Amino acid sequence: IIPDFKPWAVRRSGRWKSLNNAPKGRFLIRKGGTWQDKSAQSVGDVGKENQGKNRIRKGDKWVGQAQVGE
Repeated sequence: IIPDFKPWAVRRSGRWKSLNNAPKGRFLIRKGGTWQDKSAQSVGDVGKENQGKNRIRKGDKWVGQAQVGE
């Protein structure tokens, strides 16, 4: 089983706090009139090109985002 994590973070008191540690931290997107939770990212998709729900642009390619914050 490949675990999931939340790669997003918020800045609080001058430090980046990961949403992975916050029980209510989530990232929602509205599609087709309903809200979908897009918070979880598979560890296996990190750094792979065109993989995962959450991507970041690095070196002219879209790759799966790694965890941000502490």
